[in-house]
Amino acid sequence: MQSVEPVAMSVEEYVLLGRMPFFKKYQFFETNKDIKLAHKYMELTGVLKLKDAPINEISGGERQLAAIARALTQEPKLLILDEPTCHLDITHQVQILELISSLNTGLNLSVLMVLHDLNLAAEYSDRLVLLDGETGKIYKTGTCEQVLSEKSIQEVYNTKVNIQKNPASKRPCIFLVTQNALNKRENHIL
Repeated sequence: MQSVEPVAMSVEEYVLLGRMPFFKKYQFFETNKDIKLAHKYMELTGVLKLKDAPINEISGGERQLAAIARALTQEPKLLILDEPTCHLDITHQVQILELISSLNTGLNLSVLMVLHDLNLAAEYSDRLVLLDGETGKIYKTGTCEQVLSEKSIQEVYNTKVNIQKNPASKRPCIFLVTQNALNKRENHIL
């Protein structure tokens, strides 16, 4: 799930689309079970209050939450997400990643997600797979501490970074080392 295309339907109708794979032959409408499941996961994701709102008129973060609710109505064992926080403000990024984390533990749901923000990946992931963008091959897998090293990021991204521990979570936190910062540092040394 990378983005939700806005269409002219209510949030509830959009979430109920997740139940379509379970329709029986010649079934044209959702059952009471389908509606209960949709409402359960809309409540869990915080979009039940928006059930009558047009999906194309709610915020991007709310659309992402509705898309997660739609996926959950299928009662999966594995949830695959492609950039679930893309184009969202930090409030919605945290809200969505906290939800995903609680789904992982609360529903015993395995989650595989693509994140380009390495700091968010470090904060919300148990294990990471770092891909080499040029070759498309796996560069390194392991815990955040094993994968997110200055050497790994330098080699994969060709970018200098400084990694420190986040004082709150104790997980790796990545800081860019820009040419501008290096120039300022050199000017102070002279």
